[in-house]
Amino acid sequence: LKQFVDAVYAPFNMPNRERNFEDKAVNLDEHTAKCTSTALMVAKCGPCKNKKTVEAIIDTANHKFD
Repeated sequence: LKQFVDAVYAPFNMPNRERNFEDKAVNLDEHTAKCTSTALMVAKCGPCKNKKTVEAIIDTANHKFD
């Protein structure tokens, strides 16, 4: 996230600013997808017995895929 934020606030005259921003955006999206997949797996197969917690995790994770 820090690298993405740094790319967002990079000076407009910085060489390769656009390319760097796109690379960091792709990296952030891939990382988010991995975290979301892990959260779904834990919610569906994990030890949590609280139905509301599991439903909240699944609902939140599904927002990423919308």
